[in-house]
Amino acid sequence: MSQDPSDSAASADDSISGAETAATSAEGTASDAPSHDGAAASSSTDSVAVDSGGDSNAQADATSANPAPRAKRRFSKRARLIALVTAGAVVVSAGAAGWAIYNKPELRLVRAIKATTAQKNMDLNLSFQATPAFLRAMNEGKPLFDASDAPLPGIKSDADVAQAIGNIHLHLRSSSTDIKDPSVMLAVQYGSADALAITLTGRKLYIRTQAKDLPGQSPALFTATQFTQVLQGLKQPLGPEFADYINADQRSVLTKLIDFVEGRTLFLSLAKGTELGNWWDKTVVAQSSSTAPGASALQKQIAALGKRMQGQLRNVAKVQDLSDDAAGDRIRVTFDIAALVKLNKTQILDLAESISSLGDASADFDRAAALKEINTWLAKPTLASFSTDVWVKDGRFHRFEFDMSDAMASAMPNKPKVDPRGAVVRMDMDDIAVTAPADATEFTPADIQNAGGLLGGLFMGGLASSIGDSGM
Repeated sequence: MSQDPSDSAASADDSISGAETAATSAEGTASDAPSHDGAAASSSTDSVAVDSGGDSNAQADATSANPAPRAKRRFSKRARLIALVTAGAVVVSAGAAGWAIYNKPELRLVRAIKATTAQKNMDLNLSFQATPAFLRAMNEGKPLFDASDAPLPGIKSDADVAQAIGNIHLHLRSSSTDIKDPSVMLAVQYGSADALAITLTGRKLYIRTQAKDLPGQSPALFTATQFTQVLQGLKQPLGPEFADYINADQRSVLTKLIDFVEGRTLFLSLAKGTELGNWWDKTVVAQSSSTAPGASALQKQIAALGKRMQGQLRNVAKVQDLSDDAAGDRIRVTFDIAALVKLNKTQILDLAESISSLGDASADFDRAAALKEINTWLAKPTLASFSTDVWVKDGRFHRFEFDMSDAMASAMPNKPKVDPRGAVVRMDMDDIAVTAPADATEFTPADIQNAGGLLGGLFMGGLASSIGDSGM
């Protein structure tokens, strides 16, 4: 970057302050100018003194008794107008310059970092967007779609394959990461439907699926008829032919599971003092509190390297203001990866050595060999630069897109030539709190135990049905 954001902000403040001072000074000077009425009064007084007679003594006495007022510096209306217009122009020009500096993409990024990190809630939606041409390049130039083998009903072309891949999202949401009382959500989505969503909040673990909505997504991975057939298969054990193998408690568990497939949310209570709550506190909480030897020092080392690299970004990154769209103000940041590695060779080697010895202080790390690998890469880097597009909306980060085209192509044995932005990792961001799903049904520890018996009953009932059908 060409200018330090803090220096730019200071320059903007100085420009605006200077403009305000100029305006105040001009207005104050103009207000001191006498009016024409005052000037006329002064002239009248002078005339009276001259006409008092020919007696010089009398004239002197009159002058001594009533000295003539001292003439003030006078400004015409035109002079005042010019002064005010000039001051106004200075204010407007300085304000425009200050706004231009304040609105520089570098400063917008700095403000977005502060606003985003200050959020209590974080909502992230990750996806991989790829063009058909890029996917074919990764497939050695061969088509992705084989018309003779089309197991998925909505996939009929390479474009459908690319769209289906782009429809897969990993959705994460967090309002509290305190392991003793977390409030987080993790979901795998296809299009706008949750294939599976898990929410942990208020010491309750919720799980749900919107499988019945998946056939409505485009391109469809399966049809509504296929979903209905699966559901009918799940309901079959509730019939009389399984009565000898599944008891009432197991049938109740199966009913809950069928409701779950149809869209009902289930939850496990992890309340303190309960069976599952005690398990949570004694295993998950206890294990997360313990760290491997050297882990704390490693975290500090990573943080120090990150801070060091942040201070170097102005020398290794180029910022470009792009056209805005519905996602917000678009800014492209291009990093010189080779320069960044070159500036931090020693720190990268130190970090690699710490990672290799994590949990095993006796681990052998060949520092000379690692340094040789870095120098070899720097001599001919496979990925010299890396581009990231950032969208800022309402003062916060709204979207990131990482162009992975060159990185993925360089990792392939044949290193195919690909177009820029042929493969993009997209991360949408928002400030949304984690909430508990409504109308959830509890799945109790007893249900968990009965689920094991249900599986045994289904196996025995299915085996008996198969034997009966075979006539044995």
